[in-house]
Amino acid sequence: MKSKVIIPEIKQYLPIEAYKEAIHVLDRFTKFILFSFAEHSIEIKDIIIRNFIARCIVALKGIMKLWEISDYHDCWVLHRCILDRLFHLVALAKDNTFELFEKWSFKKQYDAKNKIRSDPEFKERLNPDFFKDMDEKKEKYVLISKEQLRWKRPKPEEVARDMDLVFIYKYGYDYASTLVHPMANDGDEDFLRQTKLSGRNFFIDQRSVINNSCLAVTILIQEGLTNSNLAWRGIIFDFLSDFRRFLVDGSKKYLISFYKIANLVQDADLSKKDDKK
Repeated sequence: MKSKVIIPEIKQYLPIEAYKEAIHVLDRFTKFILFSFAEHSIEIKDIIIRNFIARCIVALKGIMKLWEISDYHDCWVLHRCILDRLFHLVALAKDNTFELFEKWSFKKQYDAKNKIRSDPEFKERLNPDFFKDMDEKKEKYVLISKEQLRWKRPKPEEVARDMDLVFIYKYGYDYASTLVHPMANDGDEDFLRQTKLSGRNFFIDQRSVINNSCLAVTILIQEGLTNSNLAWRGIIFDFLSDFRRFLVDGSKKYLISFYKIANLVQDADLSKKDDKK
């Protein structure tokens, strides 16, 4: 079942405790999704989708932890990582290049490990366990190396434009990029916060990074599910829609959807193999 992503207009941010509770529920929801993937599909496309979902929910929980210690800059860095995976997922689905991306990734990672292992300067300091799987993967590497892989990472701005979501590039990815790379005023607020040498109130409400990251993760999950090889029950998309409604007005309807899903998995599957895909 496919469901269009409707982006809510957020007028004000919610109490931090509400976000904590919601992220906890979203985390449990994604576990249901991931187990469903594990049960029904081992195809490359679905493995990439499930792994993107797993990576991004962990990143979202990381943002919450960093927010609690006032590390707002790194919250935005992780927010950018989530958006990067969203843009990759959308581009991969559009061009159906999941298998090409898997081969490209495998070769890039193998090359990086091999470069380290082959460097005589570090030979005596290497951890052999880090490289022990390379020999068993060598045959695959040789075969892939013979192919002329033509895949390039998607351009985030172009993908966001295709999604008609330019604002999440401008005010999410592009803004966060200014915090990924060193700037002259890096650590200014951290210095003042750590030393308490200034009496001025430099605190800026940073709940936007939590709210926007929650939104980005729900979009990524929905894009992943609709482009997977599985057909999902409608209640899954109801939960995502209800969760985005929570981001607007604090509605707890997403809890009702979640409880329905939790009860459903005791007696039935959340998804099934879609032979039409």
